Amino acid sequence: MSLNRLLLYFLLLLVLALVPPLLLGFLLHGEGPLWLPVLWSAVSLSLVLWLTNGPPLYKAQKPYKVIRFLTPLWISLGLLLILVLLNVSRRSLAEVWFLMVRQGRARGFFSYFVALVYGFLTTLSAMLVLYYGIIASLVALGVVSLLVWAILYSQTIGYAAALCLALVLFILMNKKKFALREPKQILVMTVSVFLPFSIIPLVMLPLLPLVETSDIELRLPGIDVTPLVLRVSPTLPLLLDVPGYGLDVGASRFSNRLDLSSVPLFEIEGPPGETFYLASATYSVRSSDGWVEAVYNSDASSTSRLMNGQANLESPGVLRLRFVGEYYDRFPLPAQIRDMALFSHAASGANLPPVLIASLESGVRFTSPIEGGTLLVLTLSEHRGDTPSGVELGIQEGDPKDYTDPGPDPQGRIAQLARQWKLVPDNPDSELHTGLAIEAYLKEQYGYSKILQGGPSSFALERFLFEEKRGYCLHFASAFVVLLRHLGIPARLVEGFRIGLNAQGRGLIRGTDAHAWAEAFIGGRWLRFDPTPGGTNLPTYQRPAGFAAGPGPGPNRSVSDSTAVHRSPGRPLQRWYFILFLIGVPALFGVLFRLYLHLDPQRYRKNRLRRLVRLARRHGIPGPEILGWLQWEQSVRAANLMKDPDELEQLIRNHLEQTFGSS
Repeated sequence: MSLNRLLLYFLLLLVLALVPPLLLGFLLHGEGPLWLPVLWSAVSLSLVLWLTNGPPLYKAQKPYKVIRFLTPLWISLGLLLILVLLNVSRRSLAEVWFLMVRQGRARGFFSYFVALVYGFLTTLSAMLVLYYGIIASLVALGVVSLLVWAILYSQTIGYAAALCLALVLFILMNKKKFALREPKQILVMTVSVFLPFSIIPLVMLPLLPLVETSDIELRLPGIDVTPLVLRVSPTLPLLLDVPGYGLDVGASRFSNRLDLSSVPLFEIEGPPGETFYLASATYSVRSSDGWVEAVYNSDASSTSRLMNGQANLESPGVLRLRFVGEYYDRFPLPAQIRDMALFSHAASGANLPPVLIASLESGVRFTSPIEGGTLLVLTLSEHRGDTPSGVELGIQEGDPKDYTDPGPDPQGRIAQLARQWKLVPDNPDSELHTGLAIEAYLKEQYGYSKILQGGPSSFALERFLFEEKRGYCLHFASAFVVLLRHLGIPARLVEGFRIGLNAQGRGLIRGTDAHAWAEAFIGGRWLRFDPTPGGTNLPTYQRPAGFAAGPGPGPNRSVSDSTAVHRSPGRPLQRWYFILFLIGVPALFGVLFRLYLHLDPQRYRKNRLRRLVRLARRHGIPGPEILGWLQWEQSVRAANLMKDPDELEQLIRNHLEQTFGSS
């Protein structure tokens, strides 16, 4: 094939491979590096096109061997990258993104990632032109396009149409193999058609996103490479922009690790130098696996009564929250506000979605994700009440009677630990001192860690208190709440964000600012406690003389500063480990394939002869089906393509004996 014809062929394949995914990325408002799919598709198509239709390499066999080695390696690396990204994305709440697709509001890196997967498939379909013709390639493009459409818009008819087209594609690719004259041939074709289509769903099952529930802990099948990706590339956009991923501590169940995203959610502006606790959920009941969110009465909520108010924008105590994320459906709220006002993003022209619920305990929640740029303005209460030194007021809502059940304690060990602290009768400060003492005990005797040894979630709190003695904010706040409840003091778990404003009164709330703390009802008021090590910059609590200090010492603390609470401990993984992983997996498959061939000598000789036929075609020698085996052997010998002529003769003799029998 001439160079000009080769170039036109390449451009045709590039159009078939790239135009559909680029169009899909445009329709879904994808945001990501455009050069990545263009480069991968261009190199893949160039290598395959050169192998199948390029000019012969004559006797220079090394370049041909290099290209043959690089082609499957390059395609395998692309497939491996797609599988890694699929593995990461299946552990996120991707159903929110699918909802946005069906509302015509999809955007961001996740949209780009979907177009990337689609582009990988369209590139493979474009390669079929080189082997089976343009019709088979277009049918393959139709199959993958129908599958993408069916998945994005949940269309059952799309799956059925894709299956039908896939059967047509299989027949087009194998029409020369099946004569369909005998029952055995019909059986072979039936098995060949249905076996791949039965295996594909089994292979793809671990890659499907699963919806987590609050009452059970789902363990997804397969190997989770998310921790590896987080260490090697903690700023991977897919980890940051996948909706719902790593944006809260997940108080509904105890997890063995905490992976928080650094994706920005809100810009915050308020009084300079202050630290704010913004609540997004309050939990009342502890189950065997985690916490159950409290039931809110939105109509009676003080926040709901303020929803129609207009915040005083000139007040010195104004707090502004501007949403800068993508897929989030709530505004967290501080404990003390006087009035509030919501403003939609003027540039988008979209109205705010309906408010699902609004309370100080739950924040302002909407029925669907809010638009970027939406602004919430709050006027803070000027008088926040007199509180004891080192303690701040919490959310002054909620009946204390709803927050007294300590939850399951089958072995009674937590109750026994709580009895180490004794309330002093007729002492109005006894409950406060007890709360502060337990807070200090947890900070001093337990270490902070986002990665735990693991085990059943039903015993997560027991393992934290008596075995590992390490955990993250959810474990510390949960232990504090349960210990106080065992002593008869109402307490509750609060989930949200903790953020400190700079000297200009500004800050950026990210997923890494997600936090869990506790509130206790003491002296007729809800008081906030933060027992996580490094969780506060408040003065150290001084225990009163003669007051119970609690049980003996624990392990040394691993976190001593307030910034370490958002960092995972452990040795960072070197990037070259990941590079070796990317290279090692395809190499391992290659070694296994070679081993598979060598285990059966007949299979190896057949594969060896097939490679020689392809090599001869590249040097302009027609195949043995045209010349016949004897003339083909003479042509190969004349072209000096085989270093060992005796091996060539042996391969051909063995093939003829296997095909026609020995004479």
